[in-house]
Amino acid sequence: MTDRSFSIPEDLFEKMKKYPLVNWESITHSALKNYIKMLENEEYSQEIDAIIKISEYSLKEFLENEPDLYTDEDLKLRY
Repeated sequence: MTDRSFSIPEDLFEKMKKYPLVNWESITHSALKNYIKMLENEEYSQEIDAIIKISEYSLKEFLENEPDLYTDEDLKLRY
């Protein structure tokens, strides 16, 4: 088995320390395995790809239709 280290936010680490009997390593292994299975599931991957494409298209279309929405000048006028 290979050792790897991960950074986690300090507040999360403090919460984990409140439960010293929990096998955090086992939970991490399980979560990683499940996430990888989900990514390897071809149907799920295709759904995610479709969602990303729709999101990218929607954002592009939105920005093309509202070109000055987030300009500095527009924000100054609005706020």
